[in-house]
Amino acid sequence: MPNQCEVAYFNQIPIPDGETIWSQLALTFPDRASNATIEGLGAPEDARFALRYIVPAADGSALGRVAIAAEPALRADGVTIIQFTLTARAKPATADMKGVLEFLKNGRLLLNRAFKKLTSAEMQKRWGKKQ
Repeated sequence: MPNQCEVAYFNQIPIPDGETIWSQLALTFPDRASNATIEGLGAPEDARFALRYIVPAADGSALGRVAIAAEPALRADGVTIIQFTLTARAKPATADMKGVLEFLKNGRLLLNRAFKKLTSAEMQKRWGKKQ
């Protein structure tokens, strides 16, 4: 009997030549980066963020969580990236394959919504998103 399901997306956003981790974060996640420049300090060197949301059950209780994180990382090939991870984890509504499949479908929908909401339209276009 399954007692937990998980859907995770792992995105590696390379830092282009001439850009910094901060400039790429600010371009990719403009709402998270607004107002971070401080007089006398300028823009941050880099940043990371983490968000967590409750996945509600039909009765309003917490069924599970969606966790989202973006942070600087270095790939094995030496390329500097932003590791952008979205994870939906919850107990299936029913302890059978139907409950598992229902959560996996819903989890993907939630992660797709989060991705679209948190990333800029400009970057989505660069990545090939069709309108």
